Amino acid sequence: HKSWKTAKSDDAISDELSIYLRSPVGRLNENPLKIWNDLKIQLPKLHTIAYKYLTVVGTSVPSERLFSKAAQIVN
Repeated sequence: HKSWKTAKSDDAISDELSIYLRSPVGRLNENPLKIWNDLKIQLPKLHTIAYKYLTVVGTSVPSERLFSKAAQIVN
């Protein structure tokens, strides 16, 4: 049962990916989050993946904190 469910999920992502790759390309000046919000109903699984990676923190603070902690551990 579990393998059937996984295969079904993989097929859904493949179908969504095929639809997405056939769709027209968005313009560079458009907000990608708005584009994916518009595609949410048509491509729900890809929408989830896109939001996961498009909302990455645009700052170096987390990595700087990590290096600071590493320096404290080494000392």
